[in-house]
Amino acid sequence: MQELDAAAVSVWLHDNAVIEAVTIKKNGSPHAVLIPYALFEIMHRNNRSVLRADELTEQDLDAIWKSTPPDETRQFDDELDD
Repeated sequence: MQELDAAAVSVWLHDNAVIEAVTIKKNGSPHAVLIPYALFEIMHRNNRSVLRADELTEQDLDAIWKSTPPDETRQFDDELDD
């Protein structure tokens, strides 16, 4: 991962294509991370939120109770015997 001083960011962006994550330092300490837009889109599209159990709706709880694990997890069924 590349590192830049905050003051150098504008010049660096003008001169370089961002193809990997870049750490931006301010006063010698990591301050921010610059990522390619394509990576941002992937991260944003796959964004998940976390809820506490008491924040789940009745529909959420019903969907959880009615859900079934995928077939590929059957390979671990023998672990239930203990």
